[in-house]
Amino acid sequence: MRLFLSNIIEWYRKNFLLMDFFVTVLIVLVFAVISAKYWDAGEKFISLINEDPKCILPLIITVTGMLIGFALTGLTILLTLSDTGKLGVLVKNKHFSDIFKTYRKAIKAMSGIMVVAIGSLLLGPNSKVDLWFFYGGLFSTLLALFRLYRCIWFMKLLIKIVIKNAKINVTCV
Repeated sequence: MRLFLSNIIEWYRKNFLLMDFFVTVLIVLVFAVISAKYWDAGEKFISLINEDPKCILPLIITVTGMLIGFALTGLTILLTLSDTGKLGVLVKNKHFSDIFKTYRKAIKAMSGIMVVAIGSLLLGPNSKVDLWFFYGGLFSTLLALFRLYRCIWFMKLLIKIVIKNAKINVTCV
């Protein structure tokens, strides 16, 4: 049993981006089934957006653009620090390329949110694909949240590594 569990954990560590994708698909499917049967959240959200699409959708686009900027800044910091030698341990690690892949996929997921929001804005409130845009936006948002969590986790680890390797002399005045 312990070997089986350790194999699952090892497989998850190697395929965490794929698992994030499948967990997101599962959440959206479960939400769609429950919503269609009991609650109809998609229609309620679409009616909320259709009341004032020129207010909500640009807000979504702006916040998503800001988060893409965060991911790009984190990627830039990572690239800059990897050249300084402070992250030698991390650069030599076999998972260093996974960090770049995670940032790239986070940016792609957030770009998906922007495409869905811009598509909804351009097609207008009387479009027949509103529900598809809602579920596409929900999927992209959840996937972006998973990926952003990973990016923040990487940045936290990088800060720990840099602080551990830096010789900081702090004096109180």
